[in-house]
Amino acid sequence: MQKCIVVGEETKFGPIPIKGDLNDTLPYVSKLGYKYIELNLRSPFTLSMQELKNLLSDNDLKVAALSSGYPYFHENVSFTSKDSIQRKKAIHRINEYINLASLLETQVIIGSIRGTAVEEGDYEVFIDSLQQCLWHAEKMGVVLALEPINRYEMNLVNTVDDGLKIIHLLNSDNLKLILDTFHMNIEEKSIYDAISTAGDAISHFHVADSNRKPMGCGHLDFTRILEVLTSTGYNGALSAELLPLSDQEETVKLISAFFEGEGF
Repeated sequence: MQKCIVVGEETKFGPIPIKGDLNDTLPYVSKLGYKYIELNLRSPFTLSMQELKNLLSDNDLKVAALSSGYPYFHENVSFTSKDSIQRKKAIHRINEYINLASLLETQVIIGSIRGTAVEEGDYEVFIDSLQQCLWHAEKMGVVLALEPINRYEMNLVNTVDDGLKIIHLLNSDNLKLILDTFHMNIEEKSIYDAISTAGDAISHFHVADSNRKPMGCGHLDFTRILEVLTSTGYNGALSAELLPLSDQEETVKLISAFFEGEGF
């Protein structure tokens, strides 16, 4: 597995340890010794696809995954938007991320962009929107990583079992799961059993402590979590997606200390 940290442009989404202009943040992350990052980008993108690829190459960084929450938090579009035009816009935005992911040889996270179910039929609307994006992802050779999110943020796909049902329903090798220790701590009876159940469906993994702060600030047993994750055969990124402390430097120190303590 590889250590990874979330880097984002300015966004309303909170759990991003490092925010700012990519021309500043990517060299900073590289100097910290990271080789992998998760990117939370604006849409439409600030940099062209080629400019971003060059910036990553110049700093010897690879993208483990692309987050896709910006359109939801800033443009108020989702897969379950009541307005069909807004739903189409959400699908279009995800397809833009898929195109970029194809260029960067990475995957796209499907998180908050799915929206919420308010009335009967919304689940089916979500599935239809996801399916449309999945068709494009298959064409582009990109994996979509569906994230179970806790009930206090989303009411669609809260648990690993919820995610696996959708994977089985849509029956595509390009649809996987991203698991998040913070969300699992709320929703799963056992984090360890949930990881084992997900097994080879896991394509990305978020780490944050029980309070969504840096690892070591809460009560989760990460040594055991990583042992179980390793037993599934997972060898991808461990991505620190968490709420930063008031001091970014202190946040980064805690994240780095965690990775060092776990042998990364």
